[in-house]
Amino acid sequence: MPILDESIIRTLLYFDVFNYPLNKNEIEKHLGCEVSQPQFDQALQMLASASYIKTSNNFYGINGSVSDTSIRIAANQKAVERMPKAVRNAKLISKFPFISAVCLSGTISKGVMDEEADIDYFIITKPQRLWVAKSFLVLYKRIFLANSRKNFCINYLISEEDLAIKEQNIFTAIETATLIPIKGCEVYNQFIKTNNWVYNYQPNFKVVSATKESTGTSKPWWSKILEFTFKGKLGEKLDLKMMNKVRKNYIQQYKGEFTDQEFELMFRSSRTQSKVHNSNHQMKILNKYESSVTDFLSKMETTK
Repeated sequence: MPILDESIIRTLLYFDVFNYPLNKNEIEKHLGCEVSQPQFDQALQMLASASYIKTSNNFYGINGSVSDTSIRIAANQKAVERMPKAVRNAKLISKFPFISAVCLSGTISKGVMDEEADIDYFIITKPQRLWVAKSFLVLYKRIFLANSRKNFCINYLISEEDLAIKEQNIFTAIETATLIPIKGCEVYNQFIKTNNWVYNYQPNFKVVSATKESTGTSKPWWSKILEFTFKGKLGEKLDLKMMNKVRKNYIQQYKGEFTDQEFELMFRSSRTQSKVHNSNHQMKILNKYESSVTDFLSKMETTK
């Protein structure tokens, strides 16, 4: 199979895992290779004509994701409805102490939401203060939001001192490429430069342009006071203490349930990264995707 054809197939199979058909622009955006528009249009038409891919209402898929495109359209509309709330909360998060940048991540960053979906935020903090910053955010969520994750899911924070994403695969590449920077865009740009491996998986990815509103993270007086209070050894000791406390809690609750590799992927708790994905979401998606690719190629072989 030609490289372009296989890239289209792999792109559609990946999003089929989420039961999410793509339009032409989205397929081209997430292709694993660079291509001219005429080549892409021709390849897409030939794959559809050969029934390798299915199409409905200008959407494309493979394993049934296009059977009811109204589901996708409704999810897109729900994301539009919840976006203003997501942006307001991102701007609020940026005002907290030691926060350098805030991006929308997860499903809303892809323009998709349902009634049960959380709004996820990818947060970059000042060096050596990740856990202090997270503690203030968690405290706010518990006091003012009744600990609800629905509009305030802060499950992934990294520090400016270590911007590299550890896992490099199609899942993390797409998650990185679809981030929407709301505040601290200059720090976000540095994050993208550090993780330029993303272009190996998403060569057509274009960095979100910075705007006057998206640069910087202006702090209110109360945040400046807290930053001053915890800028020295007190802040460093507290940061280390909070990290150790959280790590200990995760070990007590989950360590026996997973392998060391799975535990590290799901509950990373280091001085420079805090990640909580207790459903092992990344590995489940990658396994389903690889299985879909294997099944598709196997079916192709049997039909030759």
